[in-house]
Amino acid sequence: MSVRTDTTVQAHFEPSTKAWQRALLGAARPIITVAGLDVVLPSGTCIPSSGPKVATVRLHTSRALRSFLLRDQMGMFEGFMDQEVDIDPLPGDDAAAAFLAIVRALDEQWKDLRFLSAAAHSSRYFWQQTTKARRANLAVHYSVPEEFWLSFMSNEYPIYSHYLFEEGETWTAWETACERKLDFAMRTCKMRPGDRVLNIGEGWGGMMAYAGRRGMRYTGLTLNEESYKACLAKRQKEHLTATCEVIQTDFYYYHSDTKFDAITNMGVTEHMTDYDGLMAQYARLLRTGGHVYSDFVGTTLDSPFRSMIQKHVYPGAAAVYLPKFLDAATRNGFDVLETHDDRLSYDKTCEAWARCVEQSRDLVASKFGERRYRWMWGYLWMCVYGFRAVRNGITGTRVVLRRR
Repeated sequence: MSVRTDTTVQAHFEPSTKAWQRALLGAARPIITVAGLDVVLPSGTCIPSSGPKVATVRLHTSRALRSFLLRDQMGMFEGFMDQEVDIDPLPGDDAAAAFLAIVRALDEQWKDLRFLSAAAHSSRYFWQQTTKARRANLAVHYSVPEEFWLSFMSNEYPIYSHYLFEEGETWTAWETACERKLDFAMRTCKMRPGDRVLNIGEGWGGMMAYAGRRGMRYTGLTLNEESYKACLAKRQKEHLTATCEVIQTDFYYYHSDTKFDAITNMGVTEHMTDYDGLMAQYARLLRTGGHVYSDFVGTTLDSPFRSMIQKHVYPGAAAVYLPKFLDAATRNGFDVLETHDDRLSYDKTCEAWARCVEQSRDLVASKFGERRYRWMWGYLWMCVYGFRAVRNGITGTRVVLRRR
């Protein structure tokens, strides 16, 4: 796979940038130089790497060059999405290897103002945790037709949270790893046929299909209109209308007259940063002795997502700091039965999704646009980098709780 650019974009911007580039090139050369990267300016001038080369960055517009001069990681990703920034891999590498090398080089030499971005775009802080804001922010990521998501997830069990890989497995085992995660959730929550199960953030019906096929009386909740329509269609296709229901609502305000035996939450806790409110609602809906299964992107450093993820991918979301999450659980009447660090599994999951996106490039780009393709592809490889770098504290987490 290669990352390509529409040449009309470069042709449009190039004349307006040549003059001031020539004037500033001498003074800016030390600023432009980045160890490991050849940098090609809009004028065509190449600034060679100051060390062993790992990839080439091509800046096609004045905006892209400005972002580079300002060491603006978010601006660089915006330029990449808009085809104003391209990457050239080394011979023998693919675009993913080049992208990872570039992210590593910039991350090691630039500063990302992630705490300022969090104050503007996440729900990390108490003044951002309103229902209205959460609902509006969720639409940024999830309000894309089902066909987009099914282009890289399992069509049988479309689950958009990390899978469970065993040691020695590569990303190519992703479909087996997906079912293994669903089986783990059912076993640890001691779900049996006839049990009442509630799932938060139903997505595209993956957990509904898995639990419904095994005789659960199932309720799935979703805020998103696109997801809601997809789940209704999947419920009909799976012949689960008698035992499974899908409700479009906000979990914080959902009410049930009957207690549930188990609650599952796969990849939604990042959007529910009022942990005491979350646990109190779990307790209201769950019978005594009932279980909660939860998995999420976690952080070991209580640090925000990087800026571009907070603004362009998951506005309103925050990585879950496990000590705060578990403190809220114990305060609200839950025993903590299991916790698992799934960093390696999340790494392989994101690589699997990214490779599937690559394989579906023509479909995604033709139906949803090159920007949407780059948005998802770049985000997933940035996640892979985060899980492998460790230095940012990003990890994957599974937790099993029991109501006292």
